[in-house]
Amino acid sequence: MNPRRALWPLVALLPLVLSLAALPASPSKLLPRIAFPEVATIGRLTFVARAPWPTMPPTATVYRVQPLKSPKAVALQVFAVLPMESTPEVRAELDRITRAPDPPLGEHEPLDEYVGDWQVSVFPEGQFSVYNRPACEAQDKGQASLPSEAVARRVADDFLERLKPFIPYPVEFSGISPAASVNGRALSHGVWYRAKLDGIPVGGDPVSVVIGPGAKVISAGSRVRRTIADRKAPILTSKEAFEKLLAGEGCVESGPSWSAIAHVDSVHLAYYQPPLGLGATYLLPVYVFSGQAVAEGRKPEAWGAAVEAVRPEFLQARTPVSR
Repeated sequence: MNPRRALWPLVALLPLVLSLAALPASPSKLLPRIAFPEVATIGRLTFVARAPWPTMPPTATVYRVQPLKSPKAVALQVFAVLPMESTPEVRAELDRITRAPDPPLGEHEPLDEYVGDWQVSVFPEGQFSVYNRPACEAQDKGQASLPSEAVARRVADDFLERLKPFIPYPVEFSGISPAASVNGRALSHGVWYRAKLDGIPVGGDPVSVVIGPGAKVISAGSRVRRTIADRKAPILTSKEAFEKLLAGEGCVESGPSWSAIAHVDSVHLAYYQPPLGLGATYLLPVYVFSGQAVAEGRKPEAWGAAVEAVRPEFLQARTPVSR
């Protein structure tokens, strides 16, 4: 038999196979659309692009949120790395938590536990926070002086090393700013860290450590959800995403409350993180646009917006809004 003739039916079917591969996913496998929060204080912005559109990869990995099996077990592990003396009272509190069954939690309800001076809160999706009550009281009373930003950064970096086993992605320093202030006077330093997944930022700066008077840690936490890779999804080009922004899609998350010209100075991909306490099935990529908004007689003000990056044919239909 002629080998070429035997392969001919397969070759003839190749265009059909390729065309089927390019079709959008079946309805049962479509990804959910992002429920952006409503922002009512932003004025009317006219978007103007100033920079060349960056070239992005044609696909991005979509990650599925994987809830914790036992928030209580994570809480106990966090307590084990916190700086506190092993007093009889502390040991008794840890023993109580260990012996107690896992409490029933609501879908987005955190587990709150208290041992010694510390409170630990763990959400079912993996976000967590720690809070030191005496350090917070010292901040409110002004019992000690606030350290310099350099000292606060060093203390925060050291404390973050304790918590890194509970943060699923690599993090890097992003910035430092007042976490609380009165009449323009800082009461504590917020040290912020950026998390990255596949080299793409996750939800802005979701990891933080707050340093108060006497260089004491007031609180720390991570808003990063635990996930596993789910699939590769085709995404829009940066120019296509900008056209959606012009069409009123997406979400302008920050900006002036007056009408202005919004210059696009930066475009990048990020993974969108819903607000803490709101559930999420997936971490989905978005395009983040940012720049300066200008208007006559006003000082320039920073603005930022996000647009879904996954191509619409791979997303579920929009839910009609009831009126």
